[in-house]
This record gives sequence, structure tokens and C-alpha cells, in this order.
Amino acid sequence: MMERSLMDKIHSLKKDQMVFIKVNKVKKRIPHHPVTDGRGRKYLVGRRSDGFIVIRVE
Repeated sequence: MMERSLMDKIHSLKKDQMVFIKVNKVKKRIPHHPVTDGRGRKYLVGRRSDGFIVIRVE
């Protein structure tokens, strides 16, 4: 259930907005290139050294 609300939060972002997500452990590799979703929006994804994942709408 939490994953669904997180995806809704990401999809509600406007252009050039970003969201920071605190994670304990990253299970998969974070991509270092722009990611597109099924709606044709482009995101930049990155990882900070203090344990946050950053998602920014292009």
C-alpha cells in the first residue's frame, strides 16, 4: 500500500520539482540516466551519501 501512495506522489510532481525518499538499504542499482515512465514523463534519479534517493522531474 505504501508503494502505491509513493508512486502517486511521484506522478503528482510538476516540472522541475523533486522528491527525497529516505531509504535504509538500496536493493537495486540506482540508474544514472534519465528514466521515463508509462506516461511519457522523464525523471532524473540519483542517490545521496546520507541515504536519500532523489527523484526530479525533467
